[in-house]
Amino acid sequence: MHLWFAVTATLLVVAGYAKISNPSPTAGALGVAGLPSHRRAVVTLGAIEVVAGLAGLGLGDGIGGAPVAIVYAGFTGFVVAALARRWPIQRCGCFARIDTPPSWIHVTFNATAAVAAAWRVVTAAPSTAETMIGLDRWAILFALGIIAGVVVAHQLVFALPTRIGRRSPQRA
Repeated sequence: MHLWFAVTATLLVVAGYAKISNPSPTAGALGVAGLPSHRRAVVTLGAIEVVAGLAGLGLGDGIGGAPVAIVYAGFTGFVVAALARRWPIQRCGCFARIDTPPSWIHVTFNATAAVAAAWRVVTAAPSTAETMIGLDRWAILFALGIIAGVVVAHQLVFALPTRIGRRSPQRA
Protein backbone atom coordinates (compact mmCIF):
# COMPACT_ATOMS: atom_id res chain seq x y z
CA MET A 1 0.00 0.00 0.00
CA HIS A 2 2.96 2.30 0.61
CA LEU A 3 4.08 1.97 -3.00
CA TRP A 4 0.58 2.52 -4.41
CA PHE A 5 0.17 5.65 -2.30
CA ALA A 6 3.58 6.95 -3.40
CA VAL A 7 2.61 6.41 -7.04
CA THR A 8 -0.68 8.29 -6.65
CA ALA A 9 0.91 11.15 -4.72
CA THR A 10 3.64 11.44 -7.35
CA LEU A 11 0.99 11.48 -10.08
CA LEU A 12 -0.65 14.44 -8.34
CA VAL A 13 2.61 16.36 -8.50
CA VAL A 14 3.12 15.53 -12.18
CA ALA A 15 -0.50 16.20 -13.18
CA GLY A 16 -0.60 19.43 -11.18
CA TYR A 17 2.54 20.68 -12.87
CA ALA A 18 1.04 19.79 -16.25
CA LYS A 19 -2.07 21.84 -15.46
CA ILE A 20 0.06 24.80 -14.44
CA SER A 21 2.12 24.63 -17.61
CA ASN A 22 -0.85 24.01 -19.96
CA PRO A 23 -4.21 24.93 -18.41
CA SER A 24 -6.27 24.79 -21.62
CA PRO A 25 -7.42 21.13 -21.53
CA THR A 26 -8.51 21.36 -17.91
CA ALA A 27 -10.18 24.73 -18.53
CA GLY A 28 -12.29 23.09 -21.23
CA ALA A 29 -13.42 20.26 -18.95
CA LEU A 30 -14.22 22.65 -16.09
CA GLY A 31 -16.09 24.99 -18.44
CA VAL A 32 -18.36 22.20 -19.69
CA ALA A 33 -19.14 21.36 -16.06
CA GLY A 34 -20.07 24.96 -15.33
CA LEU A 35 -17.14 25.41 -12.95
CA PRO A 36 -14.67 28.29 -12.97
CA SER A 37 -12.47 27.63 -15.97
CA HIS A 38 -10.29 30.70 -16.38
CA ARG A 39 -6.53 30.32 -16.41
CA ARG A 40 -6.07 31.42 -12.81
CA ALA A 41 -8.58 28.80 -11.58
CA VAL A 42 -6.83 25.99 -13.44
CA VAL A 43 -3.37 27.10 -12.32
CA THR A 44 -4.66 27.23 -8.73
CA LEU A 45 -6.07 23.71 -9.08
CA GLY A 46 -2.72 22.55 -10.45
CA ALA A 47 -0.89 24.18 -7.54
CA ILE A 48 -3.24 22.49 -5.07
CA GLU A 49 -2.45 19.15 -6.70
CA VAL A 50 1.30 19.76 -6.49
CA VAL A 51 1.11 20.80 -2.83
CA ALA A 52 -1.18 17.86 -1.93
CA GLY A 53 1.14 15.41 -3.68
CA LEU A 54 4.25 16.83 -2.03
CA ALA A 55 2.50 16.79 1.36
CA GLY A 56 1.58 13.17 0.76
CA LEU A 57 5.16 12.26 -0.03
CA GLY A 58 6.75 14.29 2.74
CA LEU A 59 4.43 14.29 5.75
CA GLY A 60 4.21 11.27 8.02
CA ASP A 61 1.86 10.04 10.74
CA GLY A 62 -0.91 9.87 8.16
CA ILE A 63 -1.15 13.66 7.91
CA GLY A 64 0.10 13.64 4.31
CA GLY A 65 -2.67 11.26 3.28
CA ALA A 66 -5.45 13.74 4.04
CA PRO A 67 -4.83 16.25 1.22
CA VAL A 68 -4.22 13.43 -1.26
CA ALA A 69 -7.48 11.72 -0.23
CA ILE A 70 -9.42 14.96 -0.56
CA VAL A 71 -8.07 15.73 -4.03
CA TYR A 72 -8.68 12.23 -5.37
CA ALA A 73 -12.17 12.12 -3.83
CA GLY A 74 -12.91 15.38 -5.64
CA PHE A 75 -11.60 13.95 -8.91
CA THR A 76 -13.72 10.84 -8.43
CA GLY A 77 -16.83 12.95 -7.90
CA PHE A 78 -16.10 15.12 -10.93
CA VAL A 79 -15.57 12.19 -13.30
CA VAL A 80 -18.64 10.33 -11.99
CA ALA A 81 -20.72 13.48 -12.51
CA ALA A 82 -19.27 13.97 -16.00
CA LEU A 83 -20.09 10.40 -16.99
CA ALA A 84 -23.51 10.25 -15.31
CA ARG A 85 -24.64 13.58 -16.73
CA ARG A 86 -23.02 12.85 -20.09
CA TRP A 87 -21.20 16.13 -20.19
CA PRO A 88 -19.63 16.53 -23.62
CA ILE A 89 -16.08 16.43 -22.29
CA GLN A 90 -13.58 15.18 -24.84
CA ARG A 91 -10.70 15.56 -22.43
CA CYS A 92 -10.43 15.30 -18.68
CA GLY A 93 -7.52 17.73 -18.38
CA CYS A 94 -5.31 15.14 -16.72
CA PHE A 95 -1.68 15.71 -17.58
CA ALA A 96 -2.79 18.62 -19.78
CA ARG A 97 -3.57 16.22 -22.60
CA ILE A 98 -6.20 17.18 -25.10
CA ASP A 99 -7.25 13.70 -26.21
CA THR A 100 -8.07 11.89 -22.98
CA PRO A 101 -11.81 11.52 -22.41
CA PRO A 102 -13.02 10.79 -18.86
CA SER A 103 -13.87 7.13 -18.35
CA TRP A 104 -14.87 4.60 -15.72
CA ILE A 105 -11.19 3.63 -15.62
CA HIS A 106 -10.55 7.17 -14.31
CA VAL A 107 -13.23 6.66 -11.67
CA THR A 108 -11.69 3.37 -10.51
CA PHE A 109 -8.19 4.82 -10.41
CA ASN A 110 -9.25 7.96 -8.54
CA ALA A 111 -11.36 6.01 -6.04
CA THR A 112 -8.57 3.53 -5.27
CA ALA A 113 -6.13 6.42 -4.89
CA ALA A 114 -8.51 8.10 -2.43
CA VAL A 115 -8.85 4.84 -0.47
CA ALA A 116 -5.07 4.40 -0.32
CA ALA A 117 -4.70 7.95 0.96
CA ALA A 118 -7.45 7.46 3.54
CA TRP A 119 -5.68 4.27 4.64
CA ARG A 120 -2.57 6.35 5.30
CA VAL A 121 -4.55 8.69 7.52
CA VAL A 122 -6.25 5.88 9.47
CA THR A 123 -3.06 3.89 10.01
CA ALA A 124 -0.90 6.96 10.70
CA ALA A 125 1.57 5.60 8.18
CA PRO A 126 5.03 7.13 7.85
CA SER A 127 5.79 9.45 4.95
CA THR A 128 7.18 8.12 1.71
CA ALA A 129 10.47 9.81 2.56
CA GLU A 130 10.54 8.03 5.95
CA THR A 131 9.66 4.74 4.28
CA MET A 132 12.50 5.12 1.82
CA ILE A 133 14.99 6.01 4.56
CA GLY A 134 13.89 2.89 6.45
CA LEU A 135 14.50 0.76 3.38
CA ASP A 136 18.18 1.75 3.38
CA ARG A 137 19.82 0.38 0.22
CA TRP A 138 16.49 -1.01 -1.05
CA ALA A 139 15.15 2.53 -1.37
CA ILE A 140 16.38 2.68 -4.95
CA LEU A 141 14.09 -0.23 -5.83
CA PHE A 142 11.20 1.54 -4.13
CA ALA A 143 11.96 4.70 -6.13
CA LEU A 144 12.11 2.68 -9.34
CA GLY A 145 8.78 1.12 -8.36
CA ILE A 146 7.28 4.59 -8.02
CA ILE A 147 8.53 5.57 -11.47
CA ALA A 148 7.29 2.32 -13.02
CA GLY A 149 3.95 2.75 -11.26
CA VAL A 150 3.55 6.27 -12.63
CA VAL A 151 4.26 5.05 -16.16
CA VAL A 152 1.88 2.09 -15.88
CA ALA A 153 -0.86 4.20 -14.28
CA HIS A 154 -0.50 6.80 -17.01
CA GLN A 155 -0.86 4.16 -19.70
CA LEU A 156 -3.77 2.45 -17.99
CA VAL A 157 -5.78 5.52 -17.07
CA PHE A 158 -4.96 7.96 -19.82
CA ALA A 159 -3.79 6.03 -22.86
CA LEU A 160 -6.00 2.92 -22.63
CA PRO A 161 -9.37 4.74 -22.77
CA THR A 162 -8.18 6.70 -25.80
CA ARG A 163 -7.05 3.53 -27.56
CA ILE A 164 -10.28 1.71 -26.72
CA GLY A 165 -12.27 4.60 -28.17
CA ARG A 166 -10.28 4.41 -31.41
CA ARG A 167 -10.71 0.69 -32.02
CA SER A 168 -12.02 -0.20 -35.41
CA PRO A 169 -15.47 -1.80 -35.40
CA GLN A 170 -15.69 -5.59 -35.36
CA ARG A 171 -16.87 -7.19 -38.57
CA ALA A 172 -19.58 -9.82 -38.45
